Amino acid sequence: MENRIKSGEAIVLEARQGKEGGKKLTLFTGDEGRLDAYVSRSVMTRSGTGLTMPFAHIRYTGSEGEFLILSQYEGELLFDMMKLTYEEMTCWYFLIETAEKLFPLHQEDARAYEILLSTGKAGGNRNHLITSFIGVIKLLAAAGFDASSPEAADRFHLSKNARLLLADFRNYRWSEPFGRNISKATFRQCASYIDDFIREICDTEMKTKGAFLSAIS
Repeated sequence: MENRIKSGEAIVLEARQGKEGGKKLTLFTGDEGRLDAYVSRSVMTRSGTGLTMPFAHIRYTGSEGEFLILSQYEGELLFDMMKLTYEEMTCWYFLIETAEKLFPLHQEDARAYEILLSTGKAGGNRNHLITSFIGVIKLLAAAGFDASSPEAADRFHLSKNARLLLADFRNYRWSEPFGRNISKATFRQCASYIDDFIREICDTEMKTKGAFLSAIS
């Protein structure tokens, strides 16, 4: 059976070296969720290697088999992670790992896709620590794990300020100013809490655990 040709839009989450100079990509789409893909060196030469970086928003054509083989793509880089500090970059990789750990392959989730797209767009001109953390809170809720719920806050004995901040992050609309000052102490408590929340409530061990705590100066 011949592989089916398909087109779509995706956000690149991760790129790793593949065979013969190509790259293995992890993509996130609105209609199929997370996908594994491959792009050859010749296709990258035509379409550009920059759009294989994390948080590239691409329109692609490819053949669908065991995994998606891209034949062409175009789009834009929502922001350049290579220009970030190591600490900022690790916070964005925490967000990427959240998407990879909590959303199975080929599980449609338009809400998660829009969260990743909106967060990536905000990454171009906003505080990277806060922006990526808001993305994590929203993505957790989309996966069915609301870190701002009263039950979770009670279980982990969060302060009133931390509860309010998490709720504000959960409900924040990217089109509006955030509208409040963020205490470093409160944010630090929220960052520590998210590490524990993902381990205990999501039953997931994160390679990037502690990223936000390390980034708080």
